[in-house]
Amino acid sequence: MHKYNRLLRITAVIIFVGFFWITAVFLTVSFPVKNESLKQFLPDEVEVIVSLNTEQLIKTFLFDALYKTEFNSKDIKQLEKATQSKRSESNGIMYNGEVVFFYDIWRNIPIQGLLFNLSNHKAFQDFSPEGKNIIKASNGKQGMILTLKKDADEELIQYAQSFADRFSNKKGHGDLVQSEMMRLNYKGNKHTYIQDLELDIQFNNEKVSLNGVGKKNQGLNFSVEKYHMLKTPNRPFLEFQSGKLPDSIYKFFKLIFDEVNIDVPEVTSQQMMIYGSSIQNIDGSIAYLPKLDWILRFDTIVNIDDQLSSIDSSTYNMQVINKKVIEIGGIPYYYKQISDHEIFIGVTESPEIELRQTQILPFMKGNPSVVLEVEGEGIIAQIFNVMPQVKYTKLFMENISYFDIHTIDGKDDDLIIEGKVKLKDGKMMTVELVKFALMFM
Repeated sequence: MHKYNRLLRITAVIIFVGFFWITAVFLTVSFPVKNESLKQFLPDEVEVIVSLNTEQLIKTFLFDALYKTEFNSKDIKQLEKATQSKRSESNGIMYNGEVVFFYDIWRNIPIQGLLFNLSNHKAFQDFSPEGKNIIKASNGKQGMILTLKKDADEELIQYAQSFADRFSNKKGHGDLVQSEMMRLNYKGNKHTYIQDLELDIQFNNEKVSLNGVGKKNQGLNFSVEKYHMLKTPNRPFLEFQSGKLPDSIYKFFKLIFDEVNIDVPEVTSQQMMIYGSSIQNIDGSIAYLPKLDWILRFDTIVNIDDQLSSIDSSTYNMQVINKKVIEIGGIPYYYKQISDHEIFIGVTESPEIELRQTQILPFMKGNPSVVLEVEGEGIIAQIFNVMPQVKYTKLFMENISYFDIHTIDGKDDDLIIEGKVKLKDGKMMTVELVKFALMFM
């Protein structure tokens, strides 16, 4: 057995070295010493920018893989498959310097992009990305790829092309690449708690650490007040606290509220305990029903009994059972008026709720794998649970032993974000992320 494990380890080392030798030779030609910072090529108003120092990440990954990880035969097969991938063909992109992902919104339409240094300008010019509505641009030393939605209209395409043209005509001013392994810049908007956020992300052994600082949104309330809060449950959960939901998320709830004829005022803050979900076939339609406990706070007085009395139960097979329970697709949801501005709705009949003097600041903690705990007796639920995207993500999340990302009120107008995601002992974060990515290849 000892000889077998040693053989696996030696084989893994050879494959890892081979894999990154192929990457280095065929994709990037040579490691850069110093490159220009890529963020300087983007407009200041871009909403989200994620900068990745791939050279530092690769070095950390190789050290973790060669000296801190034991591999089994399944891992070896995945790595062998990766070395044979067609992705090794040269496209002129330099992957081992700085790579920037960015996300922007134009007229409520998302635009995603990648920005990178080039190792071979001609190879990049000859490279044809797969997919529809993808725009490619270069200024000679750097390259950009923009991805638009499949049904993008001509006006959006023209805007994206002008965005790419501005990049093509811009020359850098020689700033050095960031030393951080990963950095996120988030502009924020009038609805978000935090604005102008800079968040550094570091990989170290089994964990990922997050540290950042941004500015408070002066239009929101940060005072310490008394709020009703759910106590920690005695079951696996993912807890989420925030202020107003982003429009991109709230619109899904609003569709349901509108369809069942509920006029819900604006949510000012909330606390949510997520336990899982269920997929049901209701009157020939697929319904995704979350299993959660949820406290909602509103900007005006709300009477939940009045709201529920106006429900159109012909949609979503929703029934008001009594002054305590509504049923959707056979799942009972209990509700309760906590105060004039607060209501509870959830799957727990008698939730433990306490009145707490606190400040509503965003956080997320607990067990993220519960998000993929999906129940259901129909064929749709069964298909969902065996989908590779679901199955492999769940396997990765089940290795997480600690998950906590929270916000702290700093000095003056500062908000501080701290967080840690830790895997089980002996599971190197960089290695597990690469193994997770290889599952989809």
